[in-house]
Amino acid sequence: DFYERNGASMASGVLVLDPIPERREWVVFNVRFEGQPGVRLAAAGRLVDGVLDLGTIRLPRRTSFAVSIRSGLPNEEDPGPLTLDLSLVRPVPGLNPPARAPSLSRETRAGSAATFDQLIPGEYRLAVRTPDDTVGSFEVPVAEGDENRLDLELTREVVAGRVEDENGKEIVNALVGLMRTWTKGGSRHEVRTDAQGSFRLEFLHAGGSVNVWATPTA
Repeated sequence: DFYERNGASMASGVLVLDPIPERREWVVFNVRFEGQPGVRLAAAGRLVDGVLDLGTIRLPRRTSFAVSIRSGLPNEEDPGPLTLDLSLVRPVPGLNPPARAPSLSRETRAGSAATFDQLIPGEYRLAVRTPDDTVGSFEVPVAEGDENRLDLELTREVVAGRVEDENGKEIVNALVGLMRTWTKGGSRHEVRTDAQGSFRLEFLHAGGSVNVWATPTA
């Protein structure tokens, strides 16, 4: 038989609860964190002679995460506004992660920085997007305590190669594409091989892994 009550508050390390009915034997205690939906700390305690003992519950110290992006693009190329999406993947031990972590977003530009405040420490996934494409996607650790900082450089990269069959003969007009780790949807970078089976892909890059795939023309 569990007792459930919403709206309890904590201030200066003291938890304030309404009186718990003595007929209740177990109490489940959840702490939810403002600004990061779905993240919670859970504990259960038993009422003995009207006293609830949850032991010592340690709450992690919230922190901040600053991301600066330097432009390494040629000829003062401007990629336009950049969006940073930050999602919690694994919080520090003792906290339950959300079933589906919502993204926290910030807007910035190359040559500037953006800061995420009041974060639960843990492992996060950061995606960097232009208005047209995801240009970076990778996991980053965010430590408890002092400000965390990540410096990125936005560059224009090239992947070039040749598509051959098992006999080493070039495959003409094969479709070649580029995909990023943890990025949903189809590739935004696709080209066809030329008469020599060669291809060249250009793309903006701010970090993370990329995968190149090729499909022969049927």
